[in-house]
Amino acid sequence: MQLHFEKIDTDIEFDMWLYAELSGETRIDNNFLTFAEPLWNKWLENLHVHSLKTEENEERYLLIYLDTAVDDEIDKVWKESPSDGLNCHNLAICMVMSVAKALIPELEQGRCAPMPTPVGEVQDAFDEVGLEWDTEGTLNHKYVVFTHKPYAGGCDLCFLEESCPKSSKPKDNAIF
Repeated sequence: MQLHFEKIDTDIEFDMWLYAELSGETRIDNNFLTFAEPLWNKWLENLHVHSLKTEENEERYLLIYLDTAVDDEIDKVWKESPSDGLNCHNLAICMVMSVAKALIPELEQGRCAPMPTPVGEVQDAFDEVGLEWDTEGTLNHKYVVFTHKPYAGGCDLCFLEESCPKSSKPKDNAIF
């Protein structure tokens, strides 16, 4: 089966509540918003959203990622100020997850976006958009969501289930 990517246009707005949840903050001050707004607007130009479809145009997966320029910018900020770097990191995660939640309603209900297993036809399709995905599930971009679309289930479908701290599967090394 051959798969291909189709670009999805999005215009996502900053979700302050999602950011607060991701960052563990109970309140967000105005200084952060002044800092975050220009970054959000700038990073929107580096945001890529694609549907991965079959030859019959059946949607199978959703790919959302930020260019490596954003990765590099966050790394630079992190070196100068770890707290600002963490804020930038959380903002980038908020951006890709906001898009995922907007396009897959089940994620809005607190469900995870399970990562599919890296298989040949998916890895081949990634070449089309310049992404590399190895058999360990590592991508060459830091801020990526790659999941089933339409929603197909949670932890039981996730390639990262064994290592994910949110996995519903009991861990062999559990203390309790």
